[in-house]
Amino acid sequence: CYYRPKAFDVVINEILADPEPNAGLPDGEFVELYNRTGFPINLYGWTFSYGSSTKSFPSVTIKPQGFLLIARESLYLNYGPCVMLFTSSSSLSNEGSLLTLRDPRGHVIHSVSYSPGWFGDSFKKEGGWSLEMIDPGNPCGCGENWGPSQATKGGTPGKTNSVCKSNPDLLPPVLARALIVDSITAEAWFSETMDSLSLAGNLNWTVAAPEKVFHPVRVEMISPGYSSVRLIFAQPFERRMQYRLFVP
Repeated sequence: CYYRPKAFDVVINEILADPEPNAGLPDGEFVELYNRTGFPINLYGWTFSYGSSTKSFPSVTIKPQGFLLIARESLYLNYGPCVMLFTSSSSLSNEGSLLTLRDPRGHVIHSVSYSPGWFGDSFKKEGGWSLEMIDPGNPCGCGENWGPSQATKGGTPGKTNSVCKSNPDLLPPVLARALIVDSITAEAWFSETMDSLSLAGNLNWTVAAPEKVFHPVRVEMISPGYSSVRLIFAQPFERRMQYRLFVP
């Protein structure tokens, strides 16, 4: 069969950025990918970006509902399929970073901006424990869909997460804030990742000012998180004028 993967078919499912002090896993960082589909997916030509680095995948296939580890230490080969994309023992920042998985066409499949704040008040934030996604069916969820591993070894590389349970997104996204960037450009931020098709049309956006209403001439979703959008207008904003932004 032939299947073309789309956004969220493969997700970043577990992150061990600070392996020390060791809790039982190999002394090295890893990121775990999970194939949510019922199809095998070959990652040849895909890329994985972390911080300022981007690495390309060799020909490697993730089985349906299967896992793939990204690591540097060969001991992680004992935990299942693994690719050695990390070239440094400190590839992942302990202070958080943006991780992005893209297909060969450059389309974002999944992106996560992890933070040590996702550990909450747990002692596990000091190191040796991974962050695990709670519900892979809610891949747009941010910190509320991640938590420290409950596994005694500090993580669950290559198998179902210890914190795995239903955690659906029951709150609709909201327009959190907007900012005028320059005389013809504004940017808006949402509370979570958005569907680009639902926001792309310029008539979906309305700017109101005293005695006039107008729309942007171009709308650009900002990758890789797709939780913000750039709006370009034909007419410049006026100084000392109050504008209101509406989106359905």
